[in-house]
Amino acid sequence: MGTKKPIISVIVDHKLKELLEKKAREKKVSVSKIAAELIKNGLINEKNQDCIITSELIDKLPYLIWVKDENLRYMYVNKAVLSFLGFKDKEEILGKTDIEVLPEDLAKVCLYSDMATLNRSEQVTEIETLKKNGKTVILETTKIPIKNEKGKVVAILGTAMDVTEVVELRQAYEKNKQELENTLKKITELCDLDPITGVFNRNKFAELLNRKVEDIKRTNKICYVVLLDIYNFRYFNEIYGIDIGNDILKHIVNEIKDLLKSMNIKGEIAKIGEDEFGILVEGIVNIETFLKRIRQSLKDLYIKDKQGRKIRLPRIILVAYKVPPSEINTGEKILTQLEIELYNLKNSDEDIKILTVESISKENISENESTLYEAINKGKIITFVQGIYSTEDMEIKGYEVFFRVKRDGEVLTAEELLPTALTTGLILDIDKFILNTVQKHKSKFKMDVHVNLSSLTLYKCDIASNNIVDILINLRENTLFEVSELDFLNNLKTIKDLHKMYKLRFVIDKLGVKYCPIKLIVELYSERVVSMVKLDKNLIRNLTSDESSRKIVETIVNLSKNFGIRTVAVGVESEDIYKAVKSLSIDYCQGFFLEEPKEITEIV
Repeated sequence: MGTKKPIISVIVDHKLKELLEKKAREKKVSVSKIAAELIKNGLINEKNQDCIITSELIDKLPYLIWVKDENLRYMYVNKAVLSFLGFKDKEEILGKTDIEVLPEDLAKVCLYSDMATLNRSEQVTEIETLKKNGKTVILETTKIPIKNEKGKVVAILGTAMDVTEVVELRQAYEKNKQELENTLKKITELCDLDPITGVFNRNKFAELLNRKVEDIKRTNKICYVVLLDIYNFRYFNEIYGIDIGNDILKHIVNEIKDLLKSMNIKGEIAKIGEDEFGILVEGIVNIETFLKRIRQSLKDLYIKDKQGRKIRLPRIILVAYKVPPSEINTGEKILTQLEIELYNLKNSDEDIKILTVESISKENISENESTLYEAINKGKIITFVQGIYSTEDMEIKGYEVFFRVKRDGEVLTAEELLPTALTTGLILDIDKFILNTVQKHKSKFKMDVHVNLSSLTLYKCDIASNNIVDILINLRENTLFEVSELDFLNNLKTIKDLHKMYKLRFVIDKLGVKYCPIKLIVELYSERVVSMVKLDKNLIRNLTSDESSRKIVETIVNLSKNFGIRTVAVGVESEDIYKAVKSLSIDYCQGFFLEEPKEITEIV
């Protein structure tokens, strides 16, 4: 039953719609909220012309708008309400309650919400879910109590908007977001794991070690780091195949896990390189016994190949270090130091080495170590270049870039500092500094640049733990990367992979003194890995005085020419040596006779 006195005055004015939308923009709310507010004000004061809304205008709104009296009977509904409830005429609803016009379940929900609004005497906004024609409909409803001058609630103004699609989209978004988060979590976990063995990779291991170092500083707990290397495992893979090799790696992980468990040792294992593992051991442990048990366990380990033959592991090398509570240690520093020790151990008769704090700590560093640390941290490394000349006409063909360091007004050469740089692992920082310097000035060089790469830098390329490879790729167009003969032999697979994947150009440096170069040159030529070799300066300096040195150089030069590999004589420091080099038809030469090293700023 409808009210006799009109609640909303009827004025037909098309400009009111614009007014409604303008007010909505000003107050930064929806049009339905403005309409509800205006209706509320209209109920209180019909004479306020600014608050009068035409029923014709409200009927055009897509939002459900209604008014109920204090007995919760409908006093007003717009056409959107009629359409939503399935009625044709307002008279079918006006004067009735929800019980009379709505399905029972929905009526109960509406009545409960209305009673709450009456009891609170304040605005209530809710999300209501109901069934309509077998489908779920979600409404965002706002109910505003209308009070008379005495503060008594005389009516309830209600508005509702169908937000089913919005809610469903939000729910779908939240579901997708959760699925994405779960996927990202899985990806992150996978990024922390070695894909072959399922244990932590190097980056994750360094992260764990970093946390353990910080923990040791606070608590003084005991922790050991153990590195394990399978000697010549790359060639093992070539002989038996990668599948057999991967099975061996998995067996190693399982053996170490079983050993940790049987000895009741808390620890984490990680695969930190192609054939290297790291083990983090916590607590009081007889580390020597632990290492011997690992070696014996792996020594007895074998698997069968496709023909059923038993295959045993190659030589196992182990290095261990008790982490001290030091302020200067980081996980990456400790790993780098141990990798150097592991590398050195490969070239000895020992299989196990336990490092002491004194042997790895930087607390009592030597003068050269102190010089290098200061040079790296304070930017005192000086980049030098020396020309590489055509032997035939002495025309400059390229530059070798290397480092020197100033100390107390004295300039120390790379040769003086290299042993310390290699022993401490600081050579990696120096290599990166030189590479970055060449990258900075690469557009200013008009010819090829030669840059030395250490074994540690090549190792980092192999495990892809930093951006060194990116720098090498960026420099490849006008840069040749020099690697000593020994480091070439020890990192042959890595060098071949870098050449194959990224088309990097390599030069064998210091060739021909300690090792027979013939097999190496033939193998590298067949794969087009190198196009140039640099003969060791000790051989070149003895050309005029030692017949055996001359014969070695002559052999290498003739062999290289047969394979189309260019040769460079290093250490040409006199006219006599230059003439000897030229007589042997060596392509290029480098040394003080031709040019003394210059700071890079003089060239670029």
